[in-house]
Order: sequence, then structure tokens, then C-alpha cells
Amino acid sequence: MRLIAVLALTAGSLAAQNLISAKSGLVHYVEGDVLLAGKPVESKMGVFSTMKPGETLATALGRAEVLLAPGMFLRLAENSQVRMISAELSDTKLELLVGSAILEAAESIKENKTTIVAAGREIEIRKDGVYTVYAGESARLRVWDGEAAAGGTVLKGGRELALAGDAKPEKFDDEATDALYRWAKRRSGYIALANLSGAKSIYDDSPNSWRTNGWFFNSMLGMFTYVPGSGRWNSPFGWAFFSPVQVVRFYEPVFYGGGGMSGGTNSGWDAGRGGWSPSYNPNLGYSTIGGRTGGGVNGGIASGGSSAGAGPSAGAAAGGGGREGGAGVGRGSGGGRGGN
Repeated sequence: MRLIAVLALTAGSLAAQNLISAKSGLVHYVEGDVLLAGKPVESKMGVFSTMKPGETLATALGRAEVLLAPGMFLRLAENSQVRMISAELSDTKLELLVGSAILEAAESIKENKTTIVAAGREIEIRKDGVYTVYAGESARLRVWDGEAAAGGTVLKGGRELALAGDAKPEKFDDEATDALYRWAKRRSGYIALANLSGAKSIYDDSPNSWRTNGWFFNSMLGMFTYVPGSGRWNSPFGWAFFSPVQVVRFYEPVFYGGGGMSGGTNSGWDAGRGGWSPSYNPNLGYSTIGGRTGGGVNGGIASGGSSAGAGPSAGAAAGGGGREGGAGVGRGSGGGRGGN
């Protein structure tokens, strides 16, 4: 698999492998009827459209996912419209005109400012988390996780604020997720799966080549994924996103194949390499990797609160992985609210 690293997103409607740009607003994924600047968005593997300042992205019976600054995902519900005001990575601003949108914000929010305008109020996303914004008569901001500011009002997880008048923040039932939240969680899980192979490919090509948070295009899967510059980022939805060094350190067995990690002892651990390495198994006649828990790669691996599954329906291997299942990569503890 060939992986193309991009510091940001491609501009215009083009194959992502060919150009590098420093703008927010790439329309990464669409379902159903979606229009950009009044024209249908082309849904073709490896070809993406980008929102320009002044342009509006509109859904009818459809949904859309837009990539903003690295690690910032905006997902638009059915019958919704959002207008791009500023596409600068360091100061992205959009206005939600109709309907609702949900944002998933990664750790890179520290370097890049993101503002959403709704009902004339500016909403600044201050910390990584998950946020739903509603437009229209019932315009409001809902903070599932993280911290945002609407004017002089600061909201944290489990609070919502009506954007009209002088309303005060109120608690909401964060167990009662809606269809947009559950779809956003599934999309986040698919992108997390692409992170595993993407981060490993970066490591294989040049382990020291990536030092900053960014988007990477996985040409095999035809999609972008988020890769941190170092360490690991745990999405509020429950999925883990690894840097190239971190993915090898903790998930090296996934990429070996062979005997996987089903049963056995810790004999495959190589402390010098900081990971697992294969050893000859006389019972099978070939090299396998000793395991701690789990049932091979397809069952995921589990230790110390981390897990990795084999596909979008695999679920997390430890800690539950959410009340309604979910995609195949997750934190071993908690794992999010739902996956349908």
C-alpha cells in the first residue's frame, strides 16, 4: 500500500495524491443527496471536492463529512446547510444555516482555532471533544465532551445552551444519543481503522518522517485518516489514533499475521524492540507470536486498556467498546456511548 502524507487537504476537486494544500474544508465523504455550491458532490474513490469561502454545502436526504484542520471532523445531518466563511487552518470559521452538525475535535485544536456560527452566535471549540450545533428556531449548542465558548458562556461536557436570548447552560441526558451522533461515531471508527495501517506504512517508509499532527491519504482504502505527530490520541467516541512509532510499539503483532495472539504466554515479547516479535513454535512448525489475551488478530488484542479489532463491526476487545457495539478500534475502557 502506498500512503501519501499531507499536511492538510487538497484544494478543489482532485485526486488527493497529487496536491498538497493548507486549507480546511475537504468534503471527505457523502451519502445520498449532497450539493456544494449548488452542484452535486462527486462520490469517487480518491477524488474530493473542497469548500471555498462563501460556498455552501447542503444535504437533502443525505449526510456529509468535512475535514477541517487536522483532527477536526465536521459531519452534517440530513436537510442541513453549512457555509464556509474562512478556510484557513489556523482560523477556520463556518456558519450553520439550517439543520444540525456534529464536530469531533482532536488534540490539534491547541494549534488551530475553529469557530462555528449559529443563530448569530459564534461558538469557539476550545478542547478536543464532541459537539452538536443546531440552527433555526431551536438553535443550541450541545457539548458531549470537551469545552466550548458561546459568547461569554463556557460549556463543558453534559451541558447545552440555547443560542437565542439570555439562556443559561443546562444539563442534558448524554445517554440519549441521536442518529447523527451514532453515524458520526461509526465514521470515526472507520477512520480509526485506516489509522492503524496508515501509521504502520509511514513507519515502514521512514519512522522519523512525521513529527506533527496531520491528515494522511490511505490510497488502498481511498480515504484520509488522522495521524498524531507523537503518542496516541483517544477520540471521545472511543477510538484510538496512533502515531507511527506508537502503533508499532503497541500493535506490532497485528501486522505480522501468522499465529496472531491467541493464547500462549508472553514469550513473544521483545523488550529491546518495545513490542512483540515472532518465535519458532515447534507444535506448528513455523514462527508465531505469544499472546496475552484475545483470539488472534480477528478477535483483537487487549492489555492495559487498549484494543484493536479487525473491521468496522469487530467491536472493542476490552472494556465493552460502547453500549451498542461499534467499529474495530477503541479504548479498552468505556469505549463511547453507542455504535448504531
